[in-house]
Amino acid sequence: MNSIILKIKDILGLGVKDPSKVKTNPLTQRNVQLVLAIVIFFGIMVINRPDTFLSSTNIKSMLIQISDVGIFALAMALTMIAGGIDLSIVSLANLVAVINAVLLKAVITDTTSNSAIWLWLLVCLAIALIVGFIGGVINSFLIANLGIPQILATMATMNLYLGVSTIITGGRGIIGFPQQLLNIGSGDFLGIPYPFIIFLLFAVIMYIFLQRTPYGTKLRLYGLNQRATFFSGINNKKVIYQTHILACMTAAVMGLLIMARTNSATVDYGGQVIVTTLLIGILSGVAALSGVGNAISIILALFLNQLINSGLNLLRVSSFIREMVPAALLITIISLEFVLYRTRERRLNRMALKLNLEKANNQGAVNE
Repeated sequence: MNSIILKIKDILGLGVKDPSKVKTNPLTQRNVQLVLAIVIFFGIMVINRPDTFLSSTNIKSMLIQISDVGIFALAMALTMIAGGIDLSIVSLANLVAVINAVLLKAVITDTTSNSAIWLWLLVCLAIALIVGFIGGVINSFLIANLGIPQILATMATMNLYLGVSTIITGGRGIIGFPQQLLNIGSGDFLGIPYPFIIFLLFAVIMYIFLQRTPYGTKLRLYGLNQRATFFSGINNKKVIYQTHILACMTAAVMGLLIMARTNSATVDYGGQVIVTTLLIGILSGVAALSGVGNAISIILALFLNQLINSGLNLLRVSSFIREMVPAALLITIISLEFVLYRTRERRLNRMALKLNLEKANNQGAVNE
């Protein structure tokens, strides 16, 4: 059987020891595919709407919208690389926004000094990280200790966080926050919006975690084969806890950005965000094979998704159709990747069967 596997690897170009002899198609690399798609969509929009699309206002708006989804997408990607999902991240961010909104409305008045306001904003950041940590621990306990499937566990906590937020607010939104917080959501540095800078900071942190730490290696191995990591001595439960705590703490910080961007805290913000983050994961190649994924692919996928959304908006496509596009793309890409996976699997099975028959015939000829 080992000889058969080696022959199949040779046929597919996987068993060649000299890298120079391996024929690779650069278009199979997800990053290259995303860059090509971005260039194509960018060119289409420049040709059709050159004045509007290339305006500084539109570009700034695109960067802000990328950051709105981007931090959630990074959080979701961590769990997807682990072969799972976290449906609770948006509800957790809304809970963080509600808790901090209640706090700020209670402690800040018209006479509160600037330094005191910044001190309370730091307290809000600490609260966000603590709530995110607690949310990650709850999710991890349900998944790692009780063995509940990730989609069911995070669906339950999604509704739990939504319920707590509704109890605190009575279902009503909270508005009116300090200008110092709103400046973070609407300000910019050298023309680059602060929310986008914060998103890039999180992307760099994620890149370091995935590519430069032992945790990143264990996470990818866990996503590829949980049984193999267990027998190789990797603590699978620890990987689950680390992953969901990081994801929830990332989403929790987004709760503060929601307040800064919208000047409000509601229980139902981001109804379409979960679908969009899943689409970003699929586009970046994370969900095509769990255990695979990096921050660069996610950034490129976010830019591609935003180009599509902005293009449809500038072309005055109905908002109802625009809301349908992420779900339609998600279904299409998942279906296509499933068909390609099944086709490749059948091809490998046929090759293995053929090699088995050849081996059996050769042994028969030798015996004769």
